[in-house]
Formats: sequence, C-alpha cells, structure tokens
Amino acid sequence: MYFIKLANEAKLQDEMANLYLKTGMFLHGVGGYYYEKMSRADQEDSWRDLWRETEFNTRPRYNPGNIRRSRAKGISGMSWGQNELIATPAAVARLAAGIANEGLLMPSRYVLSVGGTKQPPKRGIPLANDPQYAHLLTSYMMKQSANRAEEFGVVVAGKTGTPERI
Repeated sequence: MYFIKLANEAKLQDEMANLYLKTGMFLHGVGGYYYEKMSRADQEDSWRDLWRETEFNTRPRYNPGNIRRSRAKGISGMSWGQNELIATPAAVARLAAGIANEGLLMPSRYVLSVGGTKQPPKRGIPLANDPQYAHLLTSYMMKQSANRAEEFGVVVAGKTGTPERI
C-alpha cells in the first residue's frame, strides 16, 4: 500500500515511465528493450502519450481515503507490480543493478576487446534524479538480504519478489 500511495500522491507517472523506458519494460503493449537502443525520442514520446491516455488516466480515480477501489488499476496496479506492466527478469535485474550502482545503469557490454584492443565501457544512464535517492533505496535493498549475508559471505542489494494478486 505504501508504494500505491507514494506513486499516486506524489504523481510519479512520468518518473515511472522514464524508468520503464530505460530498463526495458513494456506498458500497455509498447516500450521494451531493444538491442543497442538508439536515440528514439519521438517514439518514446508517442509511448508516453499513449500511457498518459490509458494507464495513467484510469477510472475510478485514486482516492487516498479508499485505495482499494483503484489498487489494481493504472499507476496503482503498477506500483504494486501488477496490471499492464510487463517486466522480464532481465529488466528487473537491470533496474535493481542500476539502483545498487548509485543510480547509474550501465549498458550491457558484449565485447571486451577487438583485435587485442580493449573496448572502453560506455557511459552509464542515470536512473535517479539525485544519487541520494538511489543510495536510500540501496540501503533498503541491502537490509532485505542482510539475513543471508553470513551464509553467503557478502551483503548484496537484493530485491524481494513481486506479489501476484488475482
């Protein structure tokens, strides 16, 4: 319920859309990840427009006094990890890794060297407007996996599962 309230009351639709596009998630059948994504601002803008008309404009409207009426719809459903949002395990891993990396999503590297010449890593893509936000989320993610640290010998920024509601 916390994430439903946060997303609706802080009006985080555009921020959520940015994360979906950066990490390769589909919403309402569009978006997603494609190999070596090139700059496609016009395409992404049309997807955002579609999302504003559909998923971000649901009926009944969010009511903080009775969030049960809208909890499985639009932004409320996405905040809960349900609805029209489709995220592959790779997309969720990209998001979690980007947050744990101080809010910087590193592009995939397919080749380390070509003809003996090392290929430099590409610049990262910022996921958070402020690295402090990513740091705060990272600390929560580390607390989630802290109880397994002794068993594995390392503390990691883990992600809990997403609930399935029917």
